[in-house]
Amino acid sequence: MNELDDCFAEYFTTIKSPEQREIFRQILIQTMLMLELNSYPEMDGGNPSFFLNDQPVIGFSANTEQIEIIPQNIVALKTAVSWDHDFPFDHVKKLVKLREAELLEDIEGVDRAED
Repeated sequence: MNELDDCFAEYFTTIKSPEQREIFRQILIQTMLMLELNSYPEMDGGNPSFFLNDQPVIGFSANTEQIEIIPQNIVALKTAVSWDHDFPFDHVKKLVKLREAELLEDIEGVDRAED
């Protein structure tokens, strides 16, 4: 999950719009579900990828085992998709919200320190 944390921190801090943050949160929830369920809905060049609105937004490199996020596609998205799985969505959403809260505290702390 460390790669996911790194991706979350790196890209969440660059997204200012509440709508875009919600889309990104949904993408992260779906990513965590894929990792947990070992379920990949699309394949791109032989590597599992996650698509929204026919745009690749998250890819998994089989060679490096790294998660790659394509931020310009995240920013361009207007809707997020959800999957019907027997999975504790509420638990995953709580994890994402907790992580988001930690990041917001970190960002606000940095902003105050710079003032």
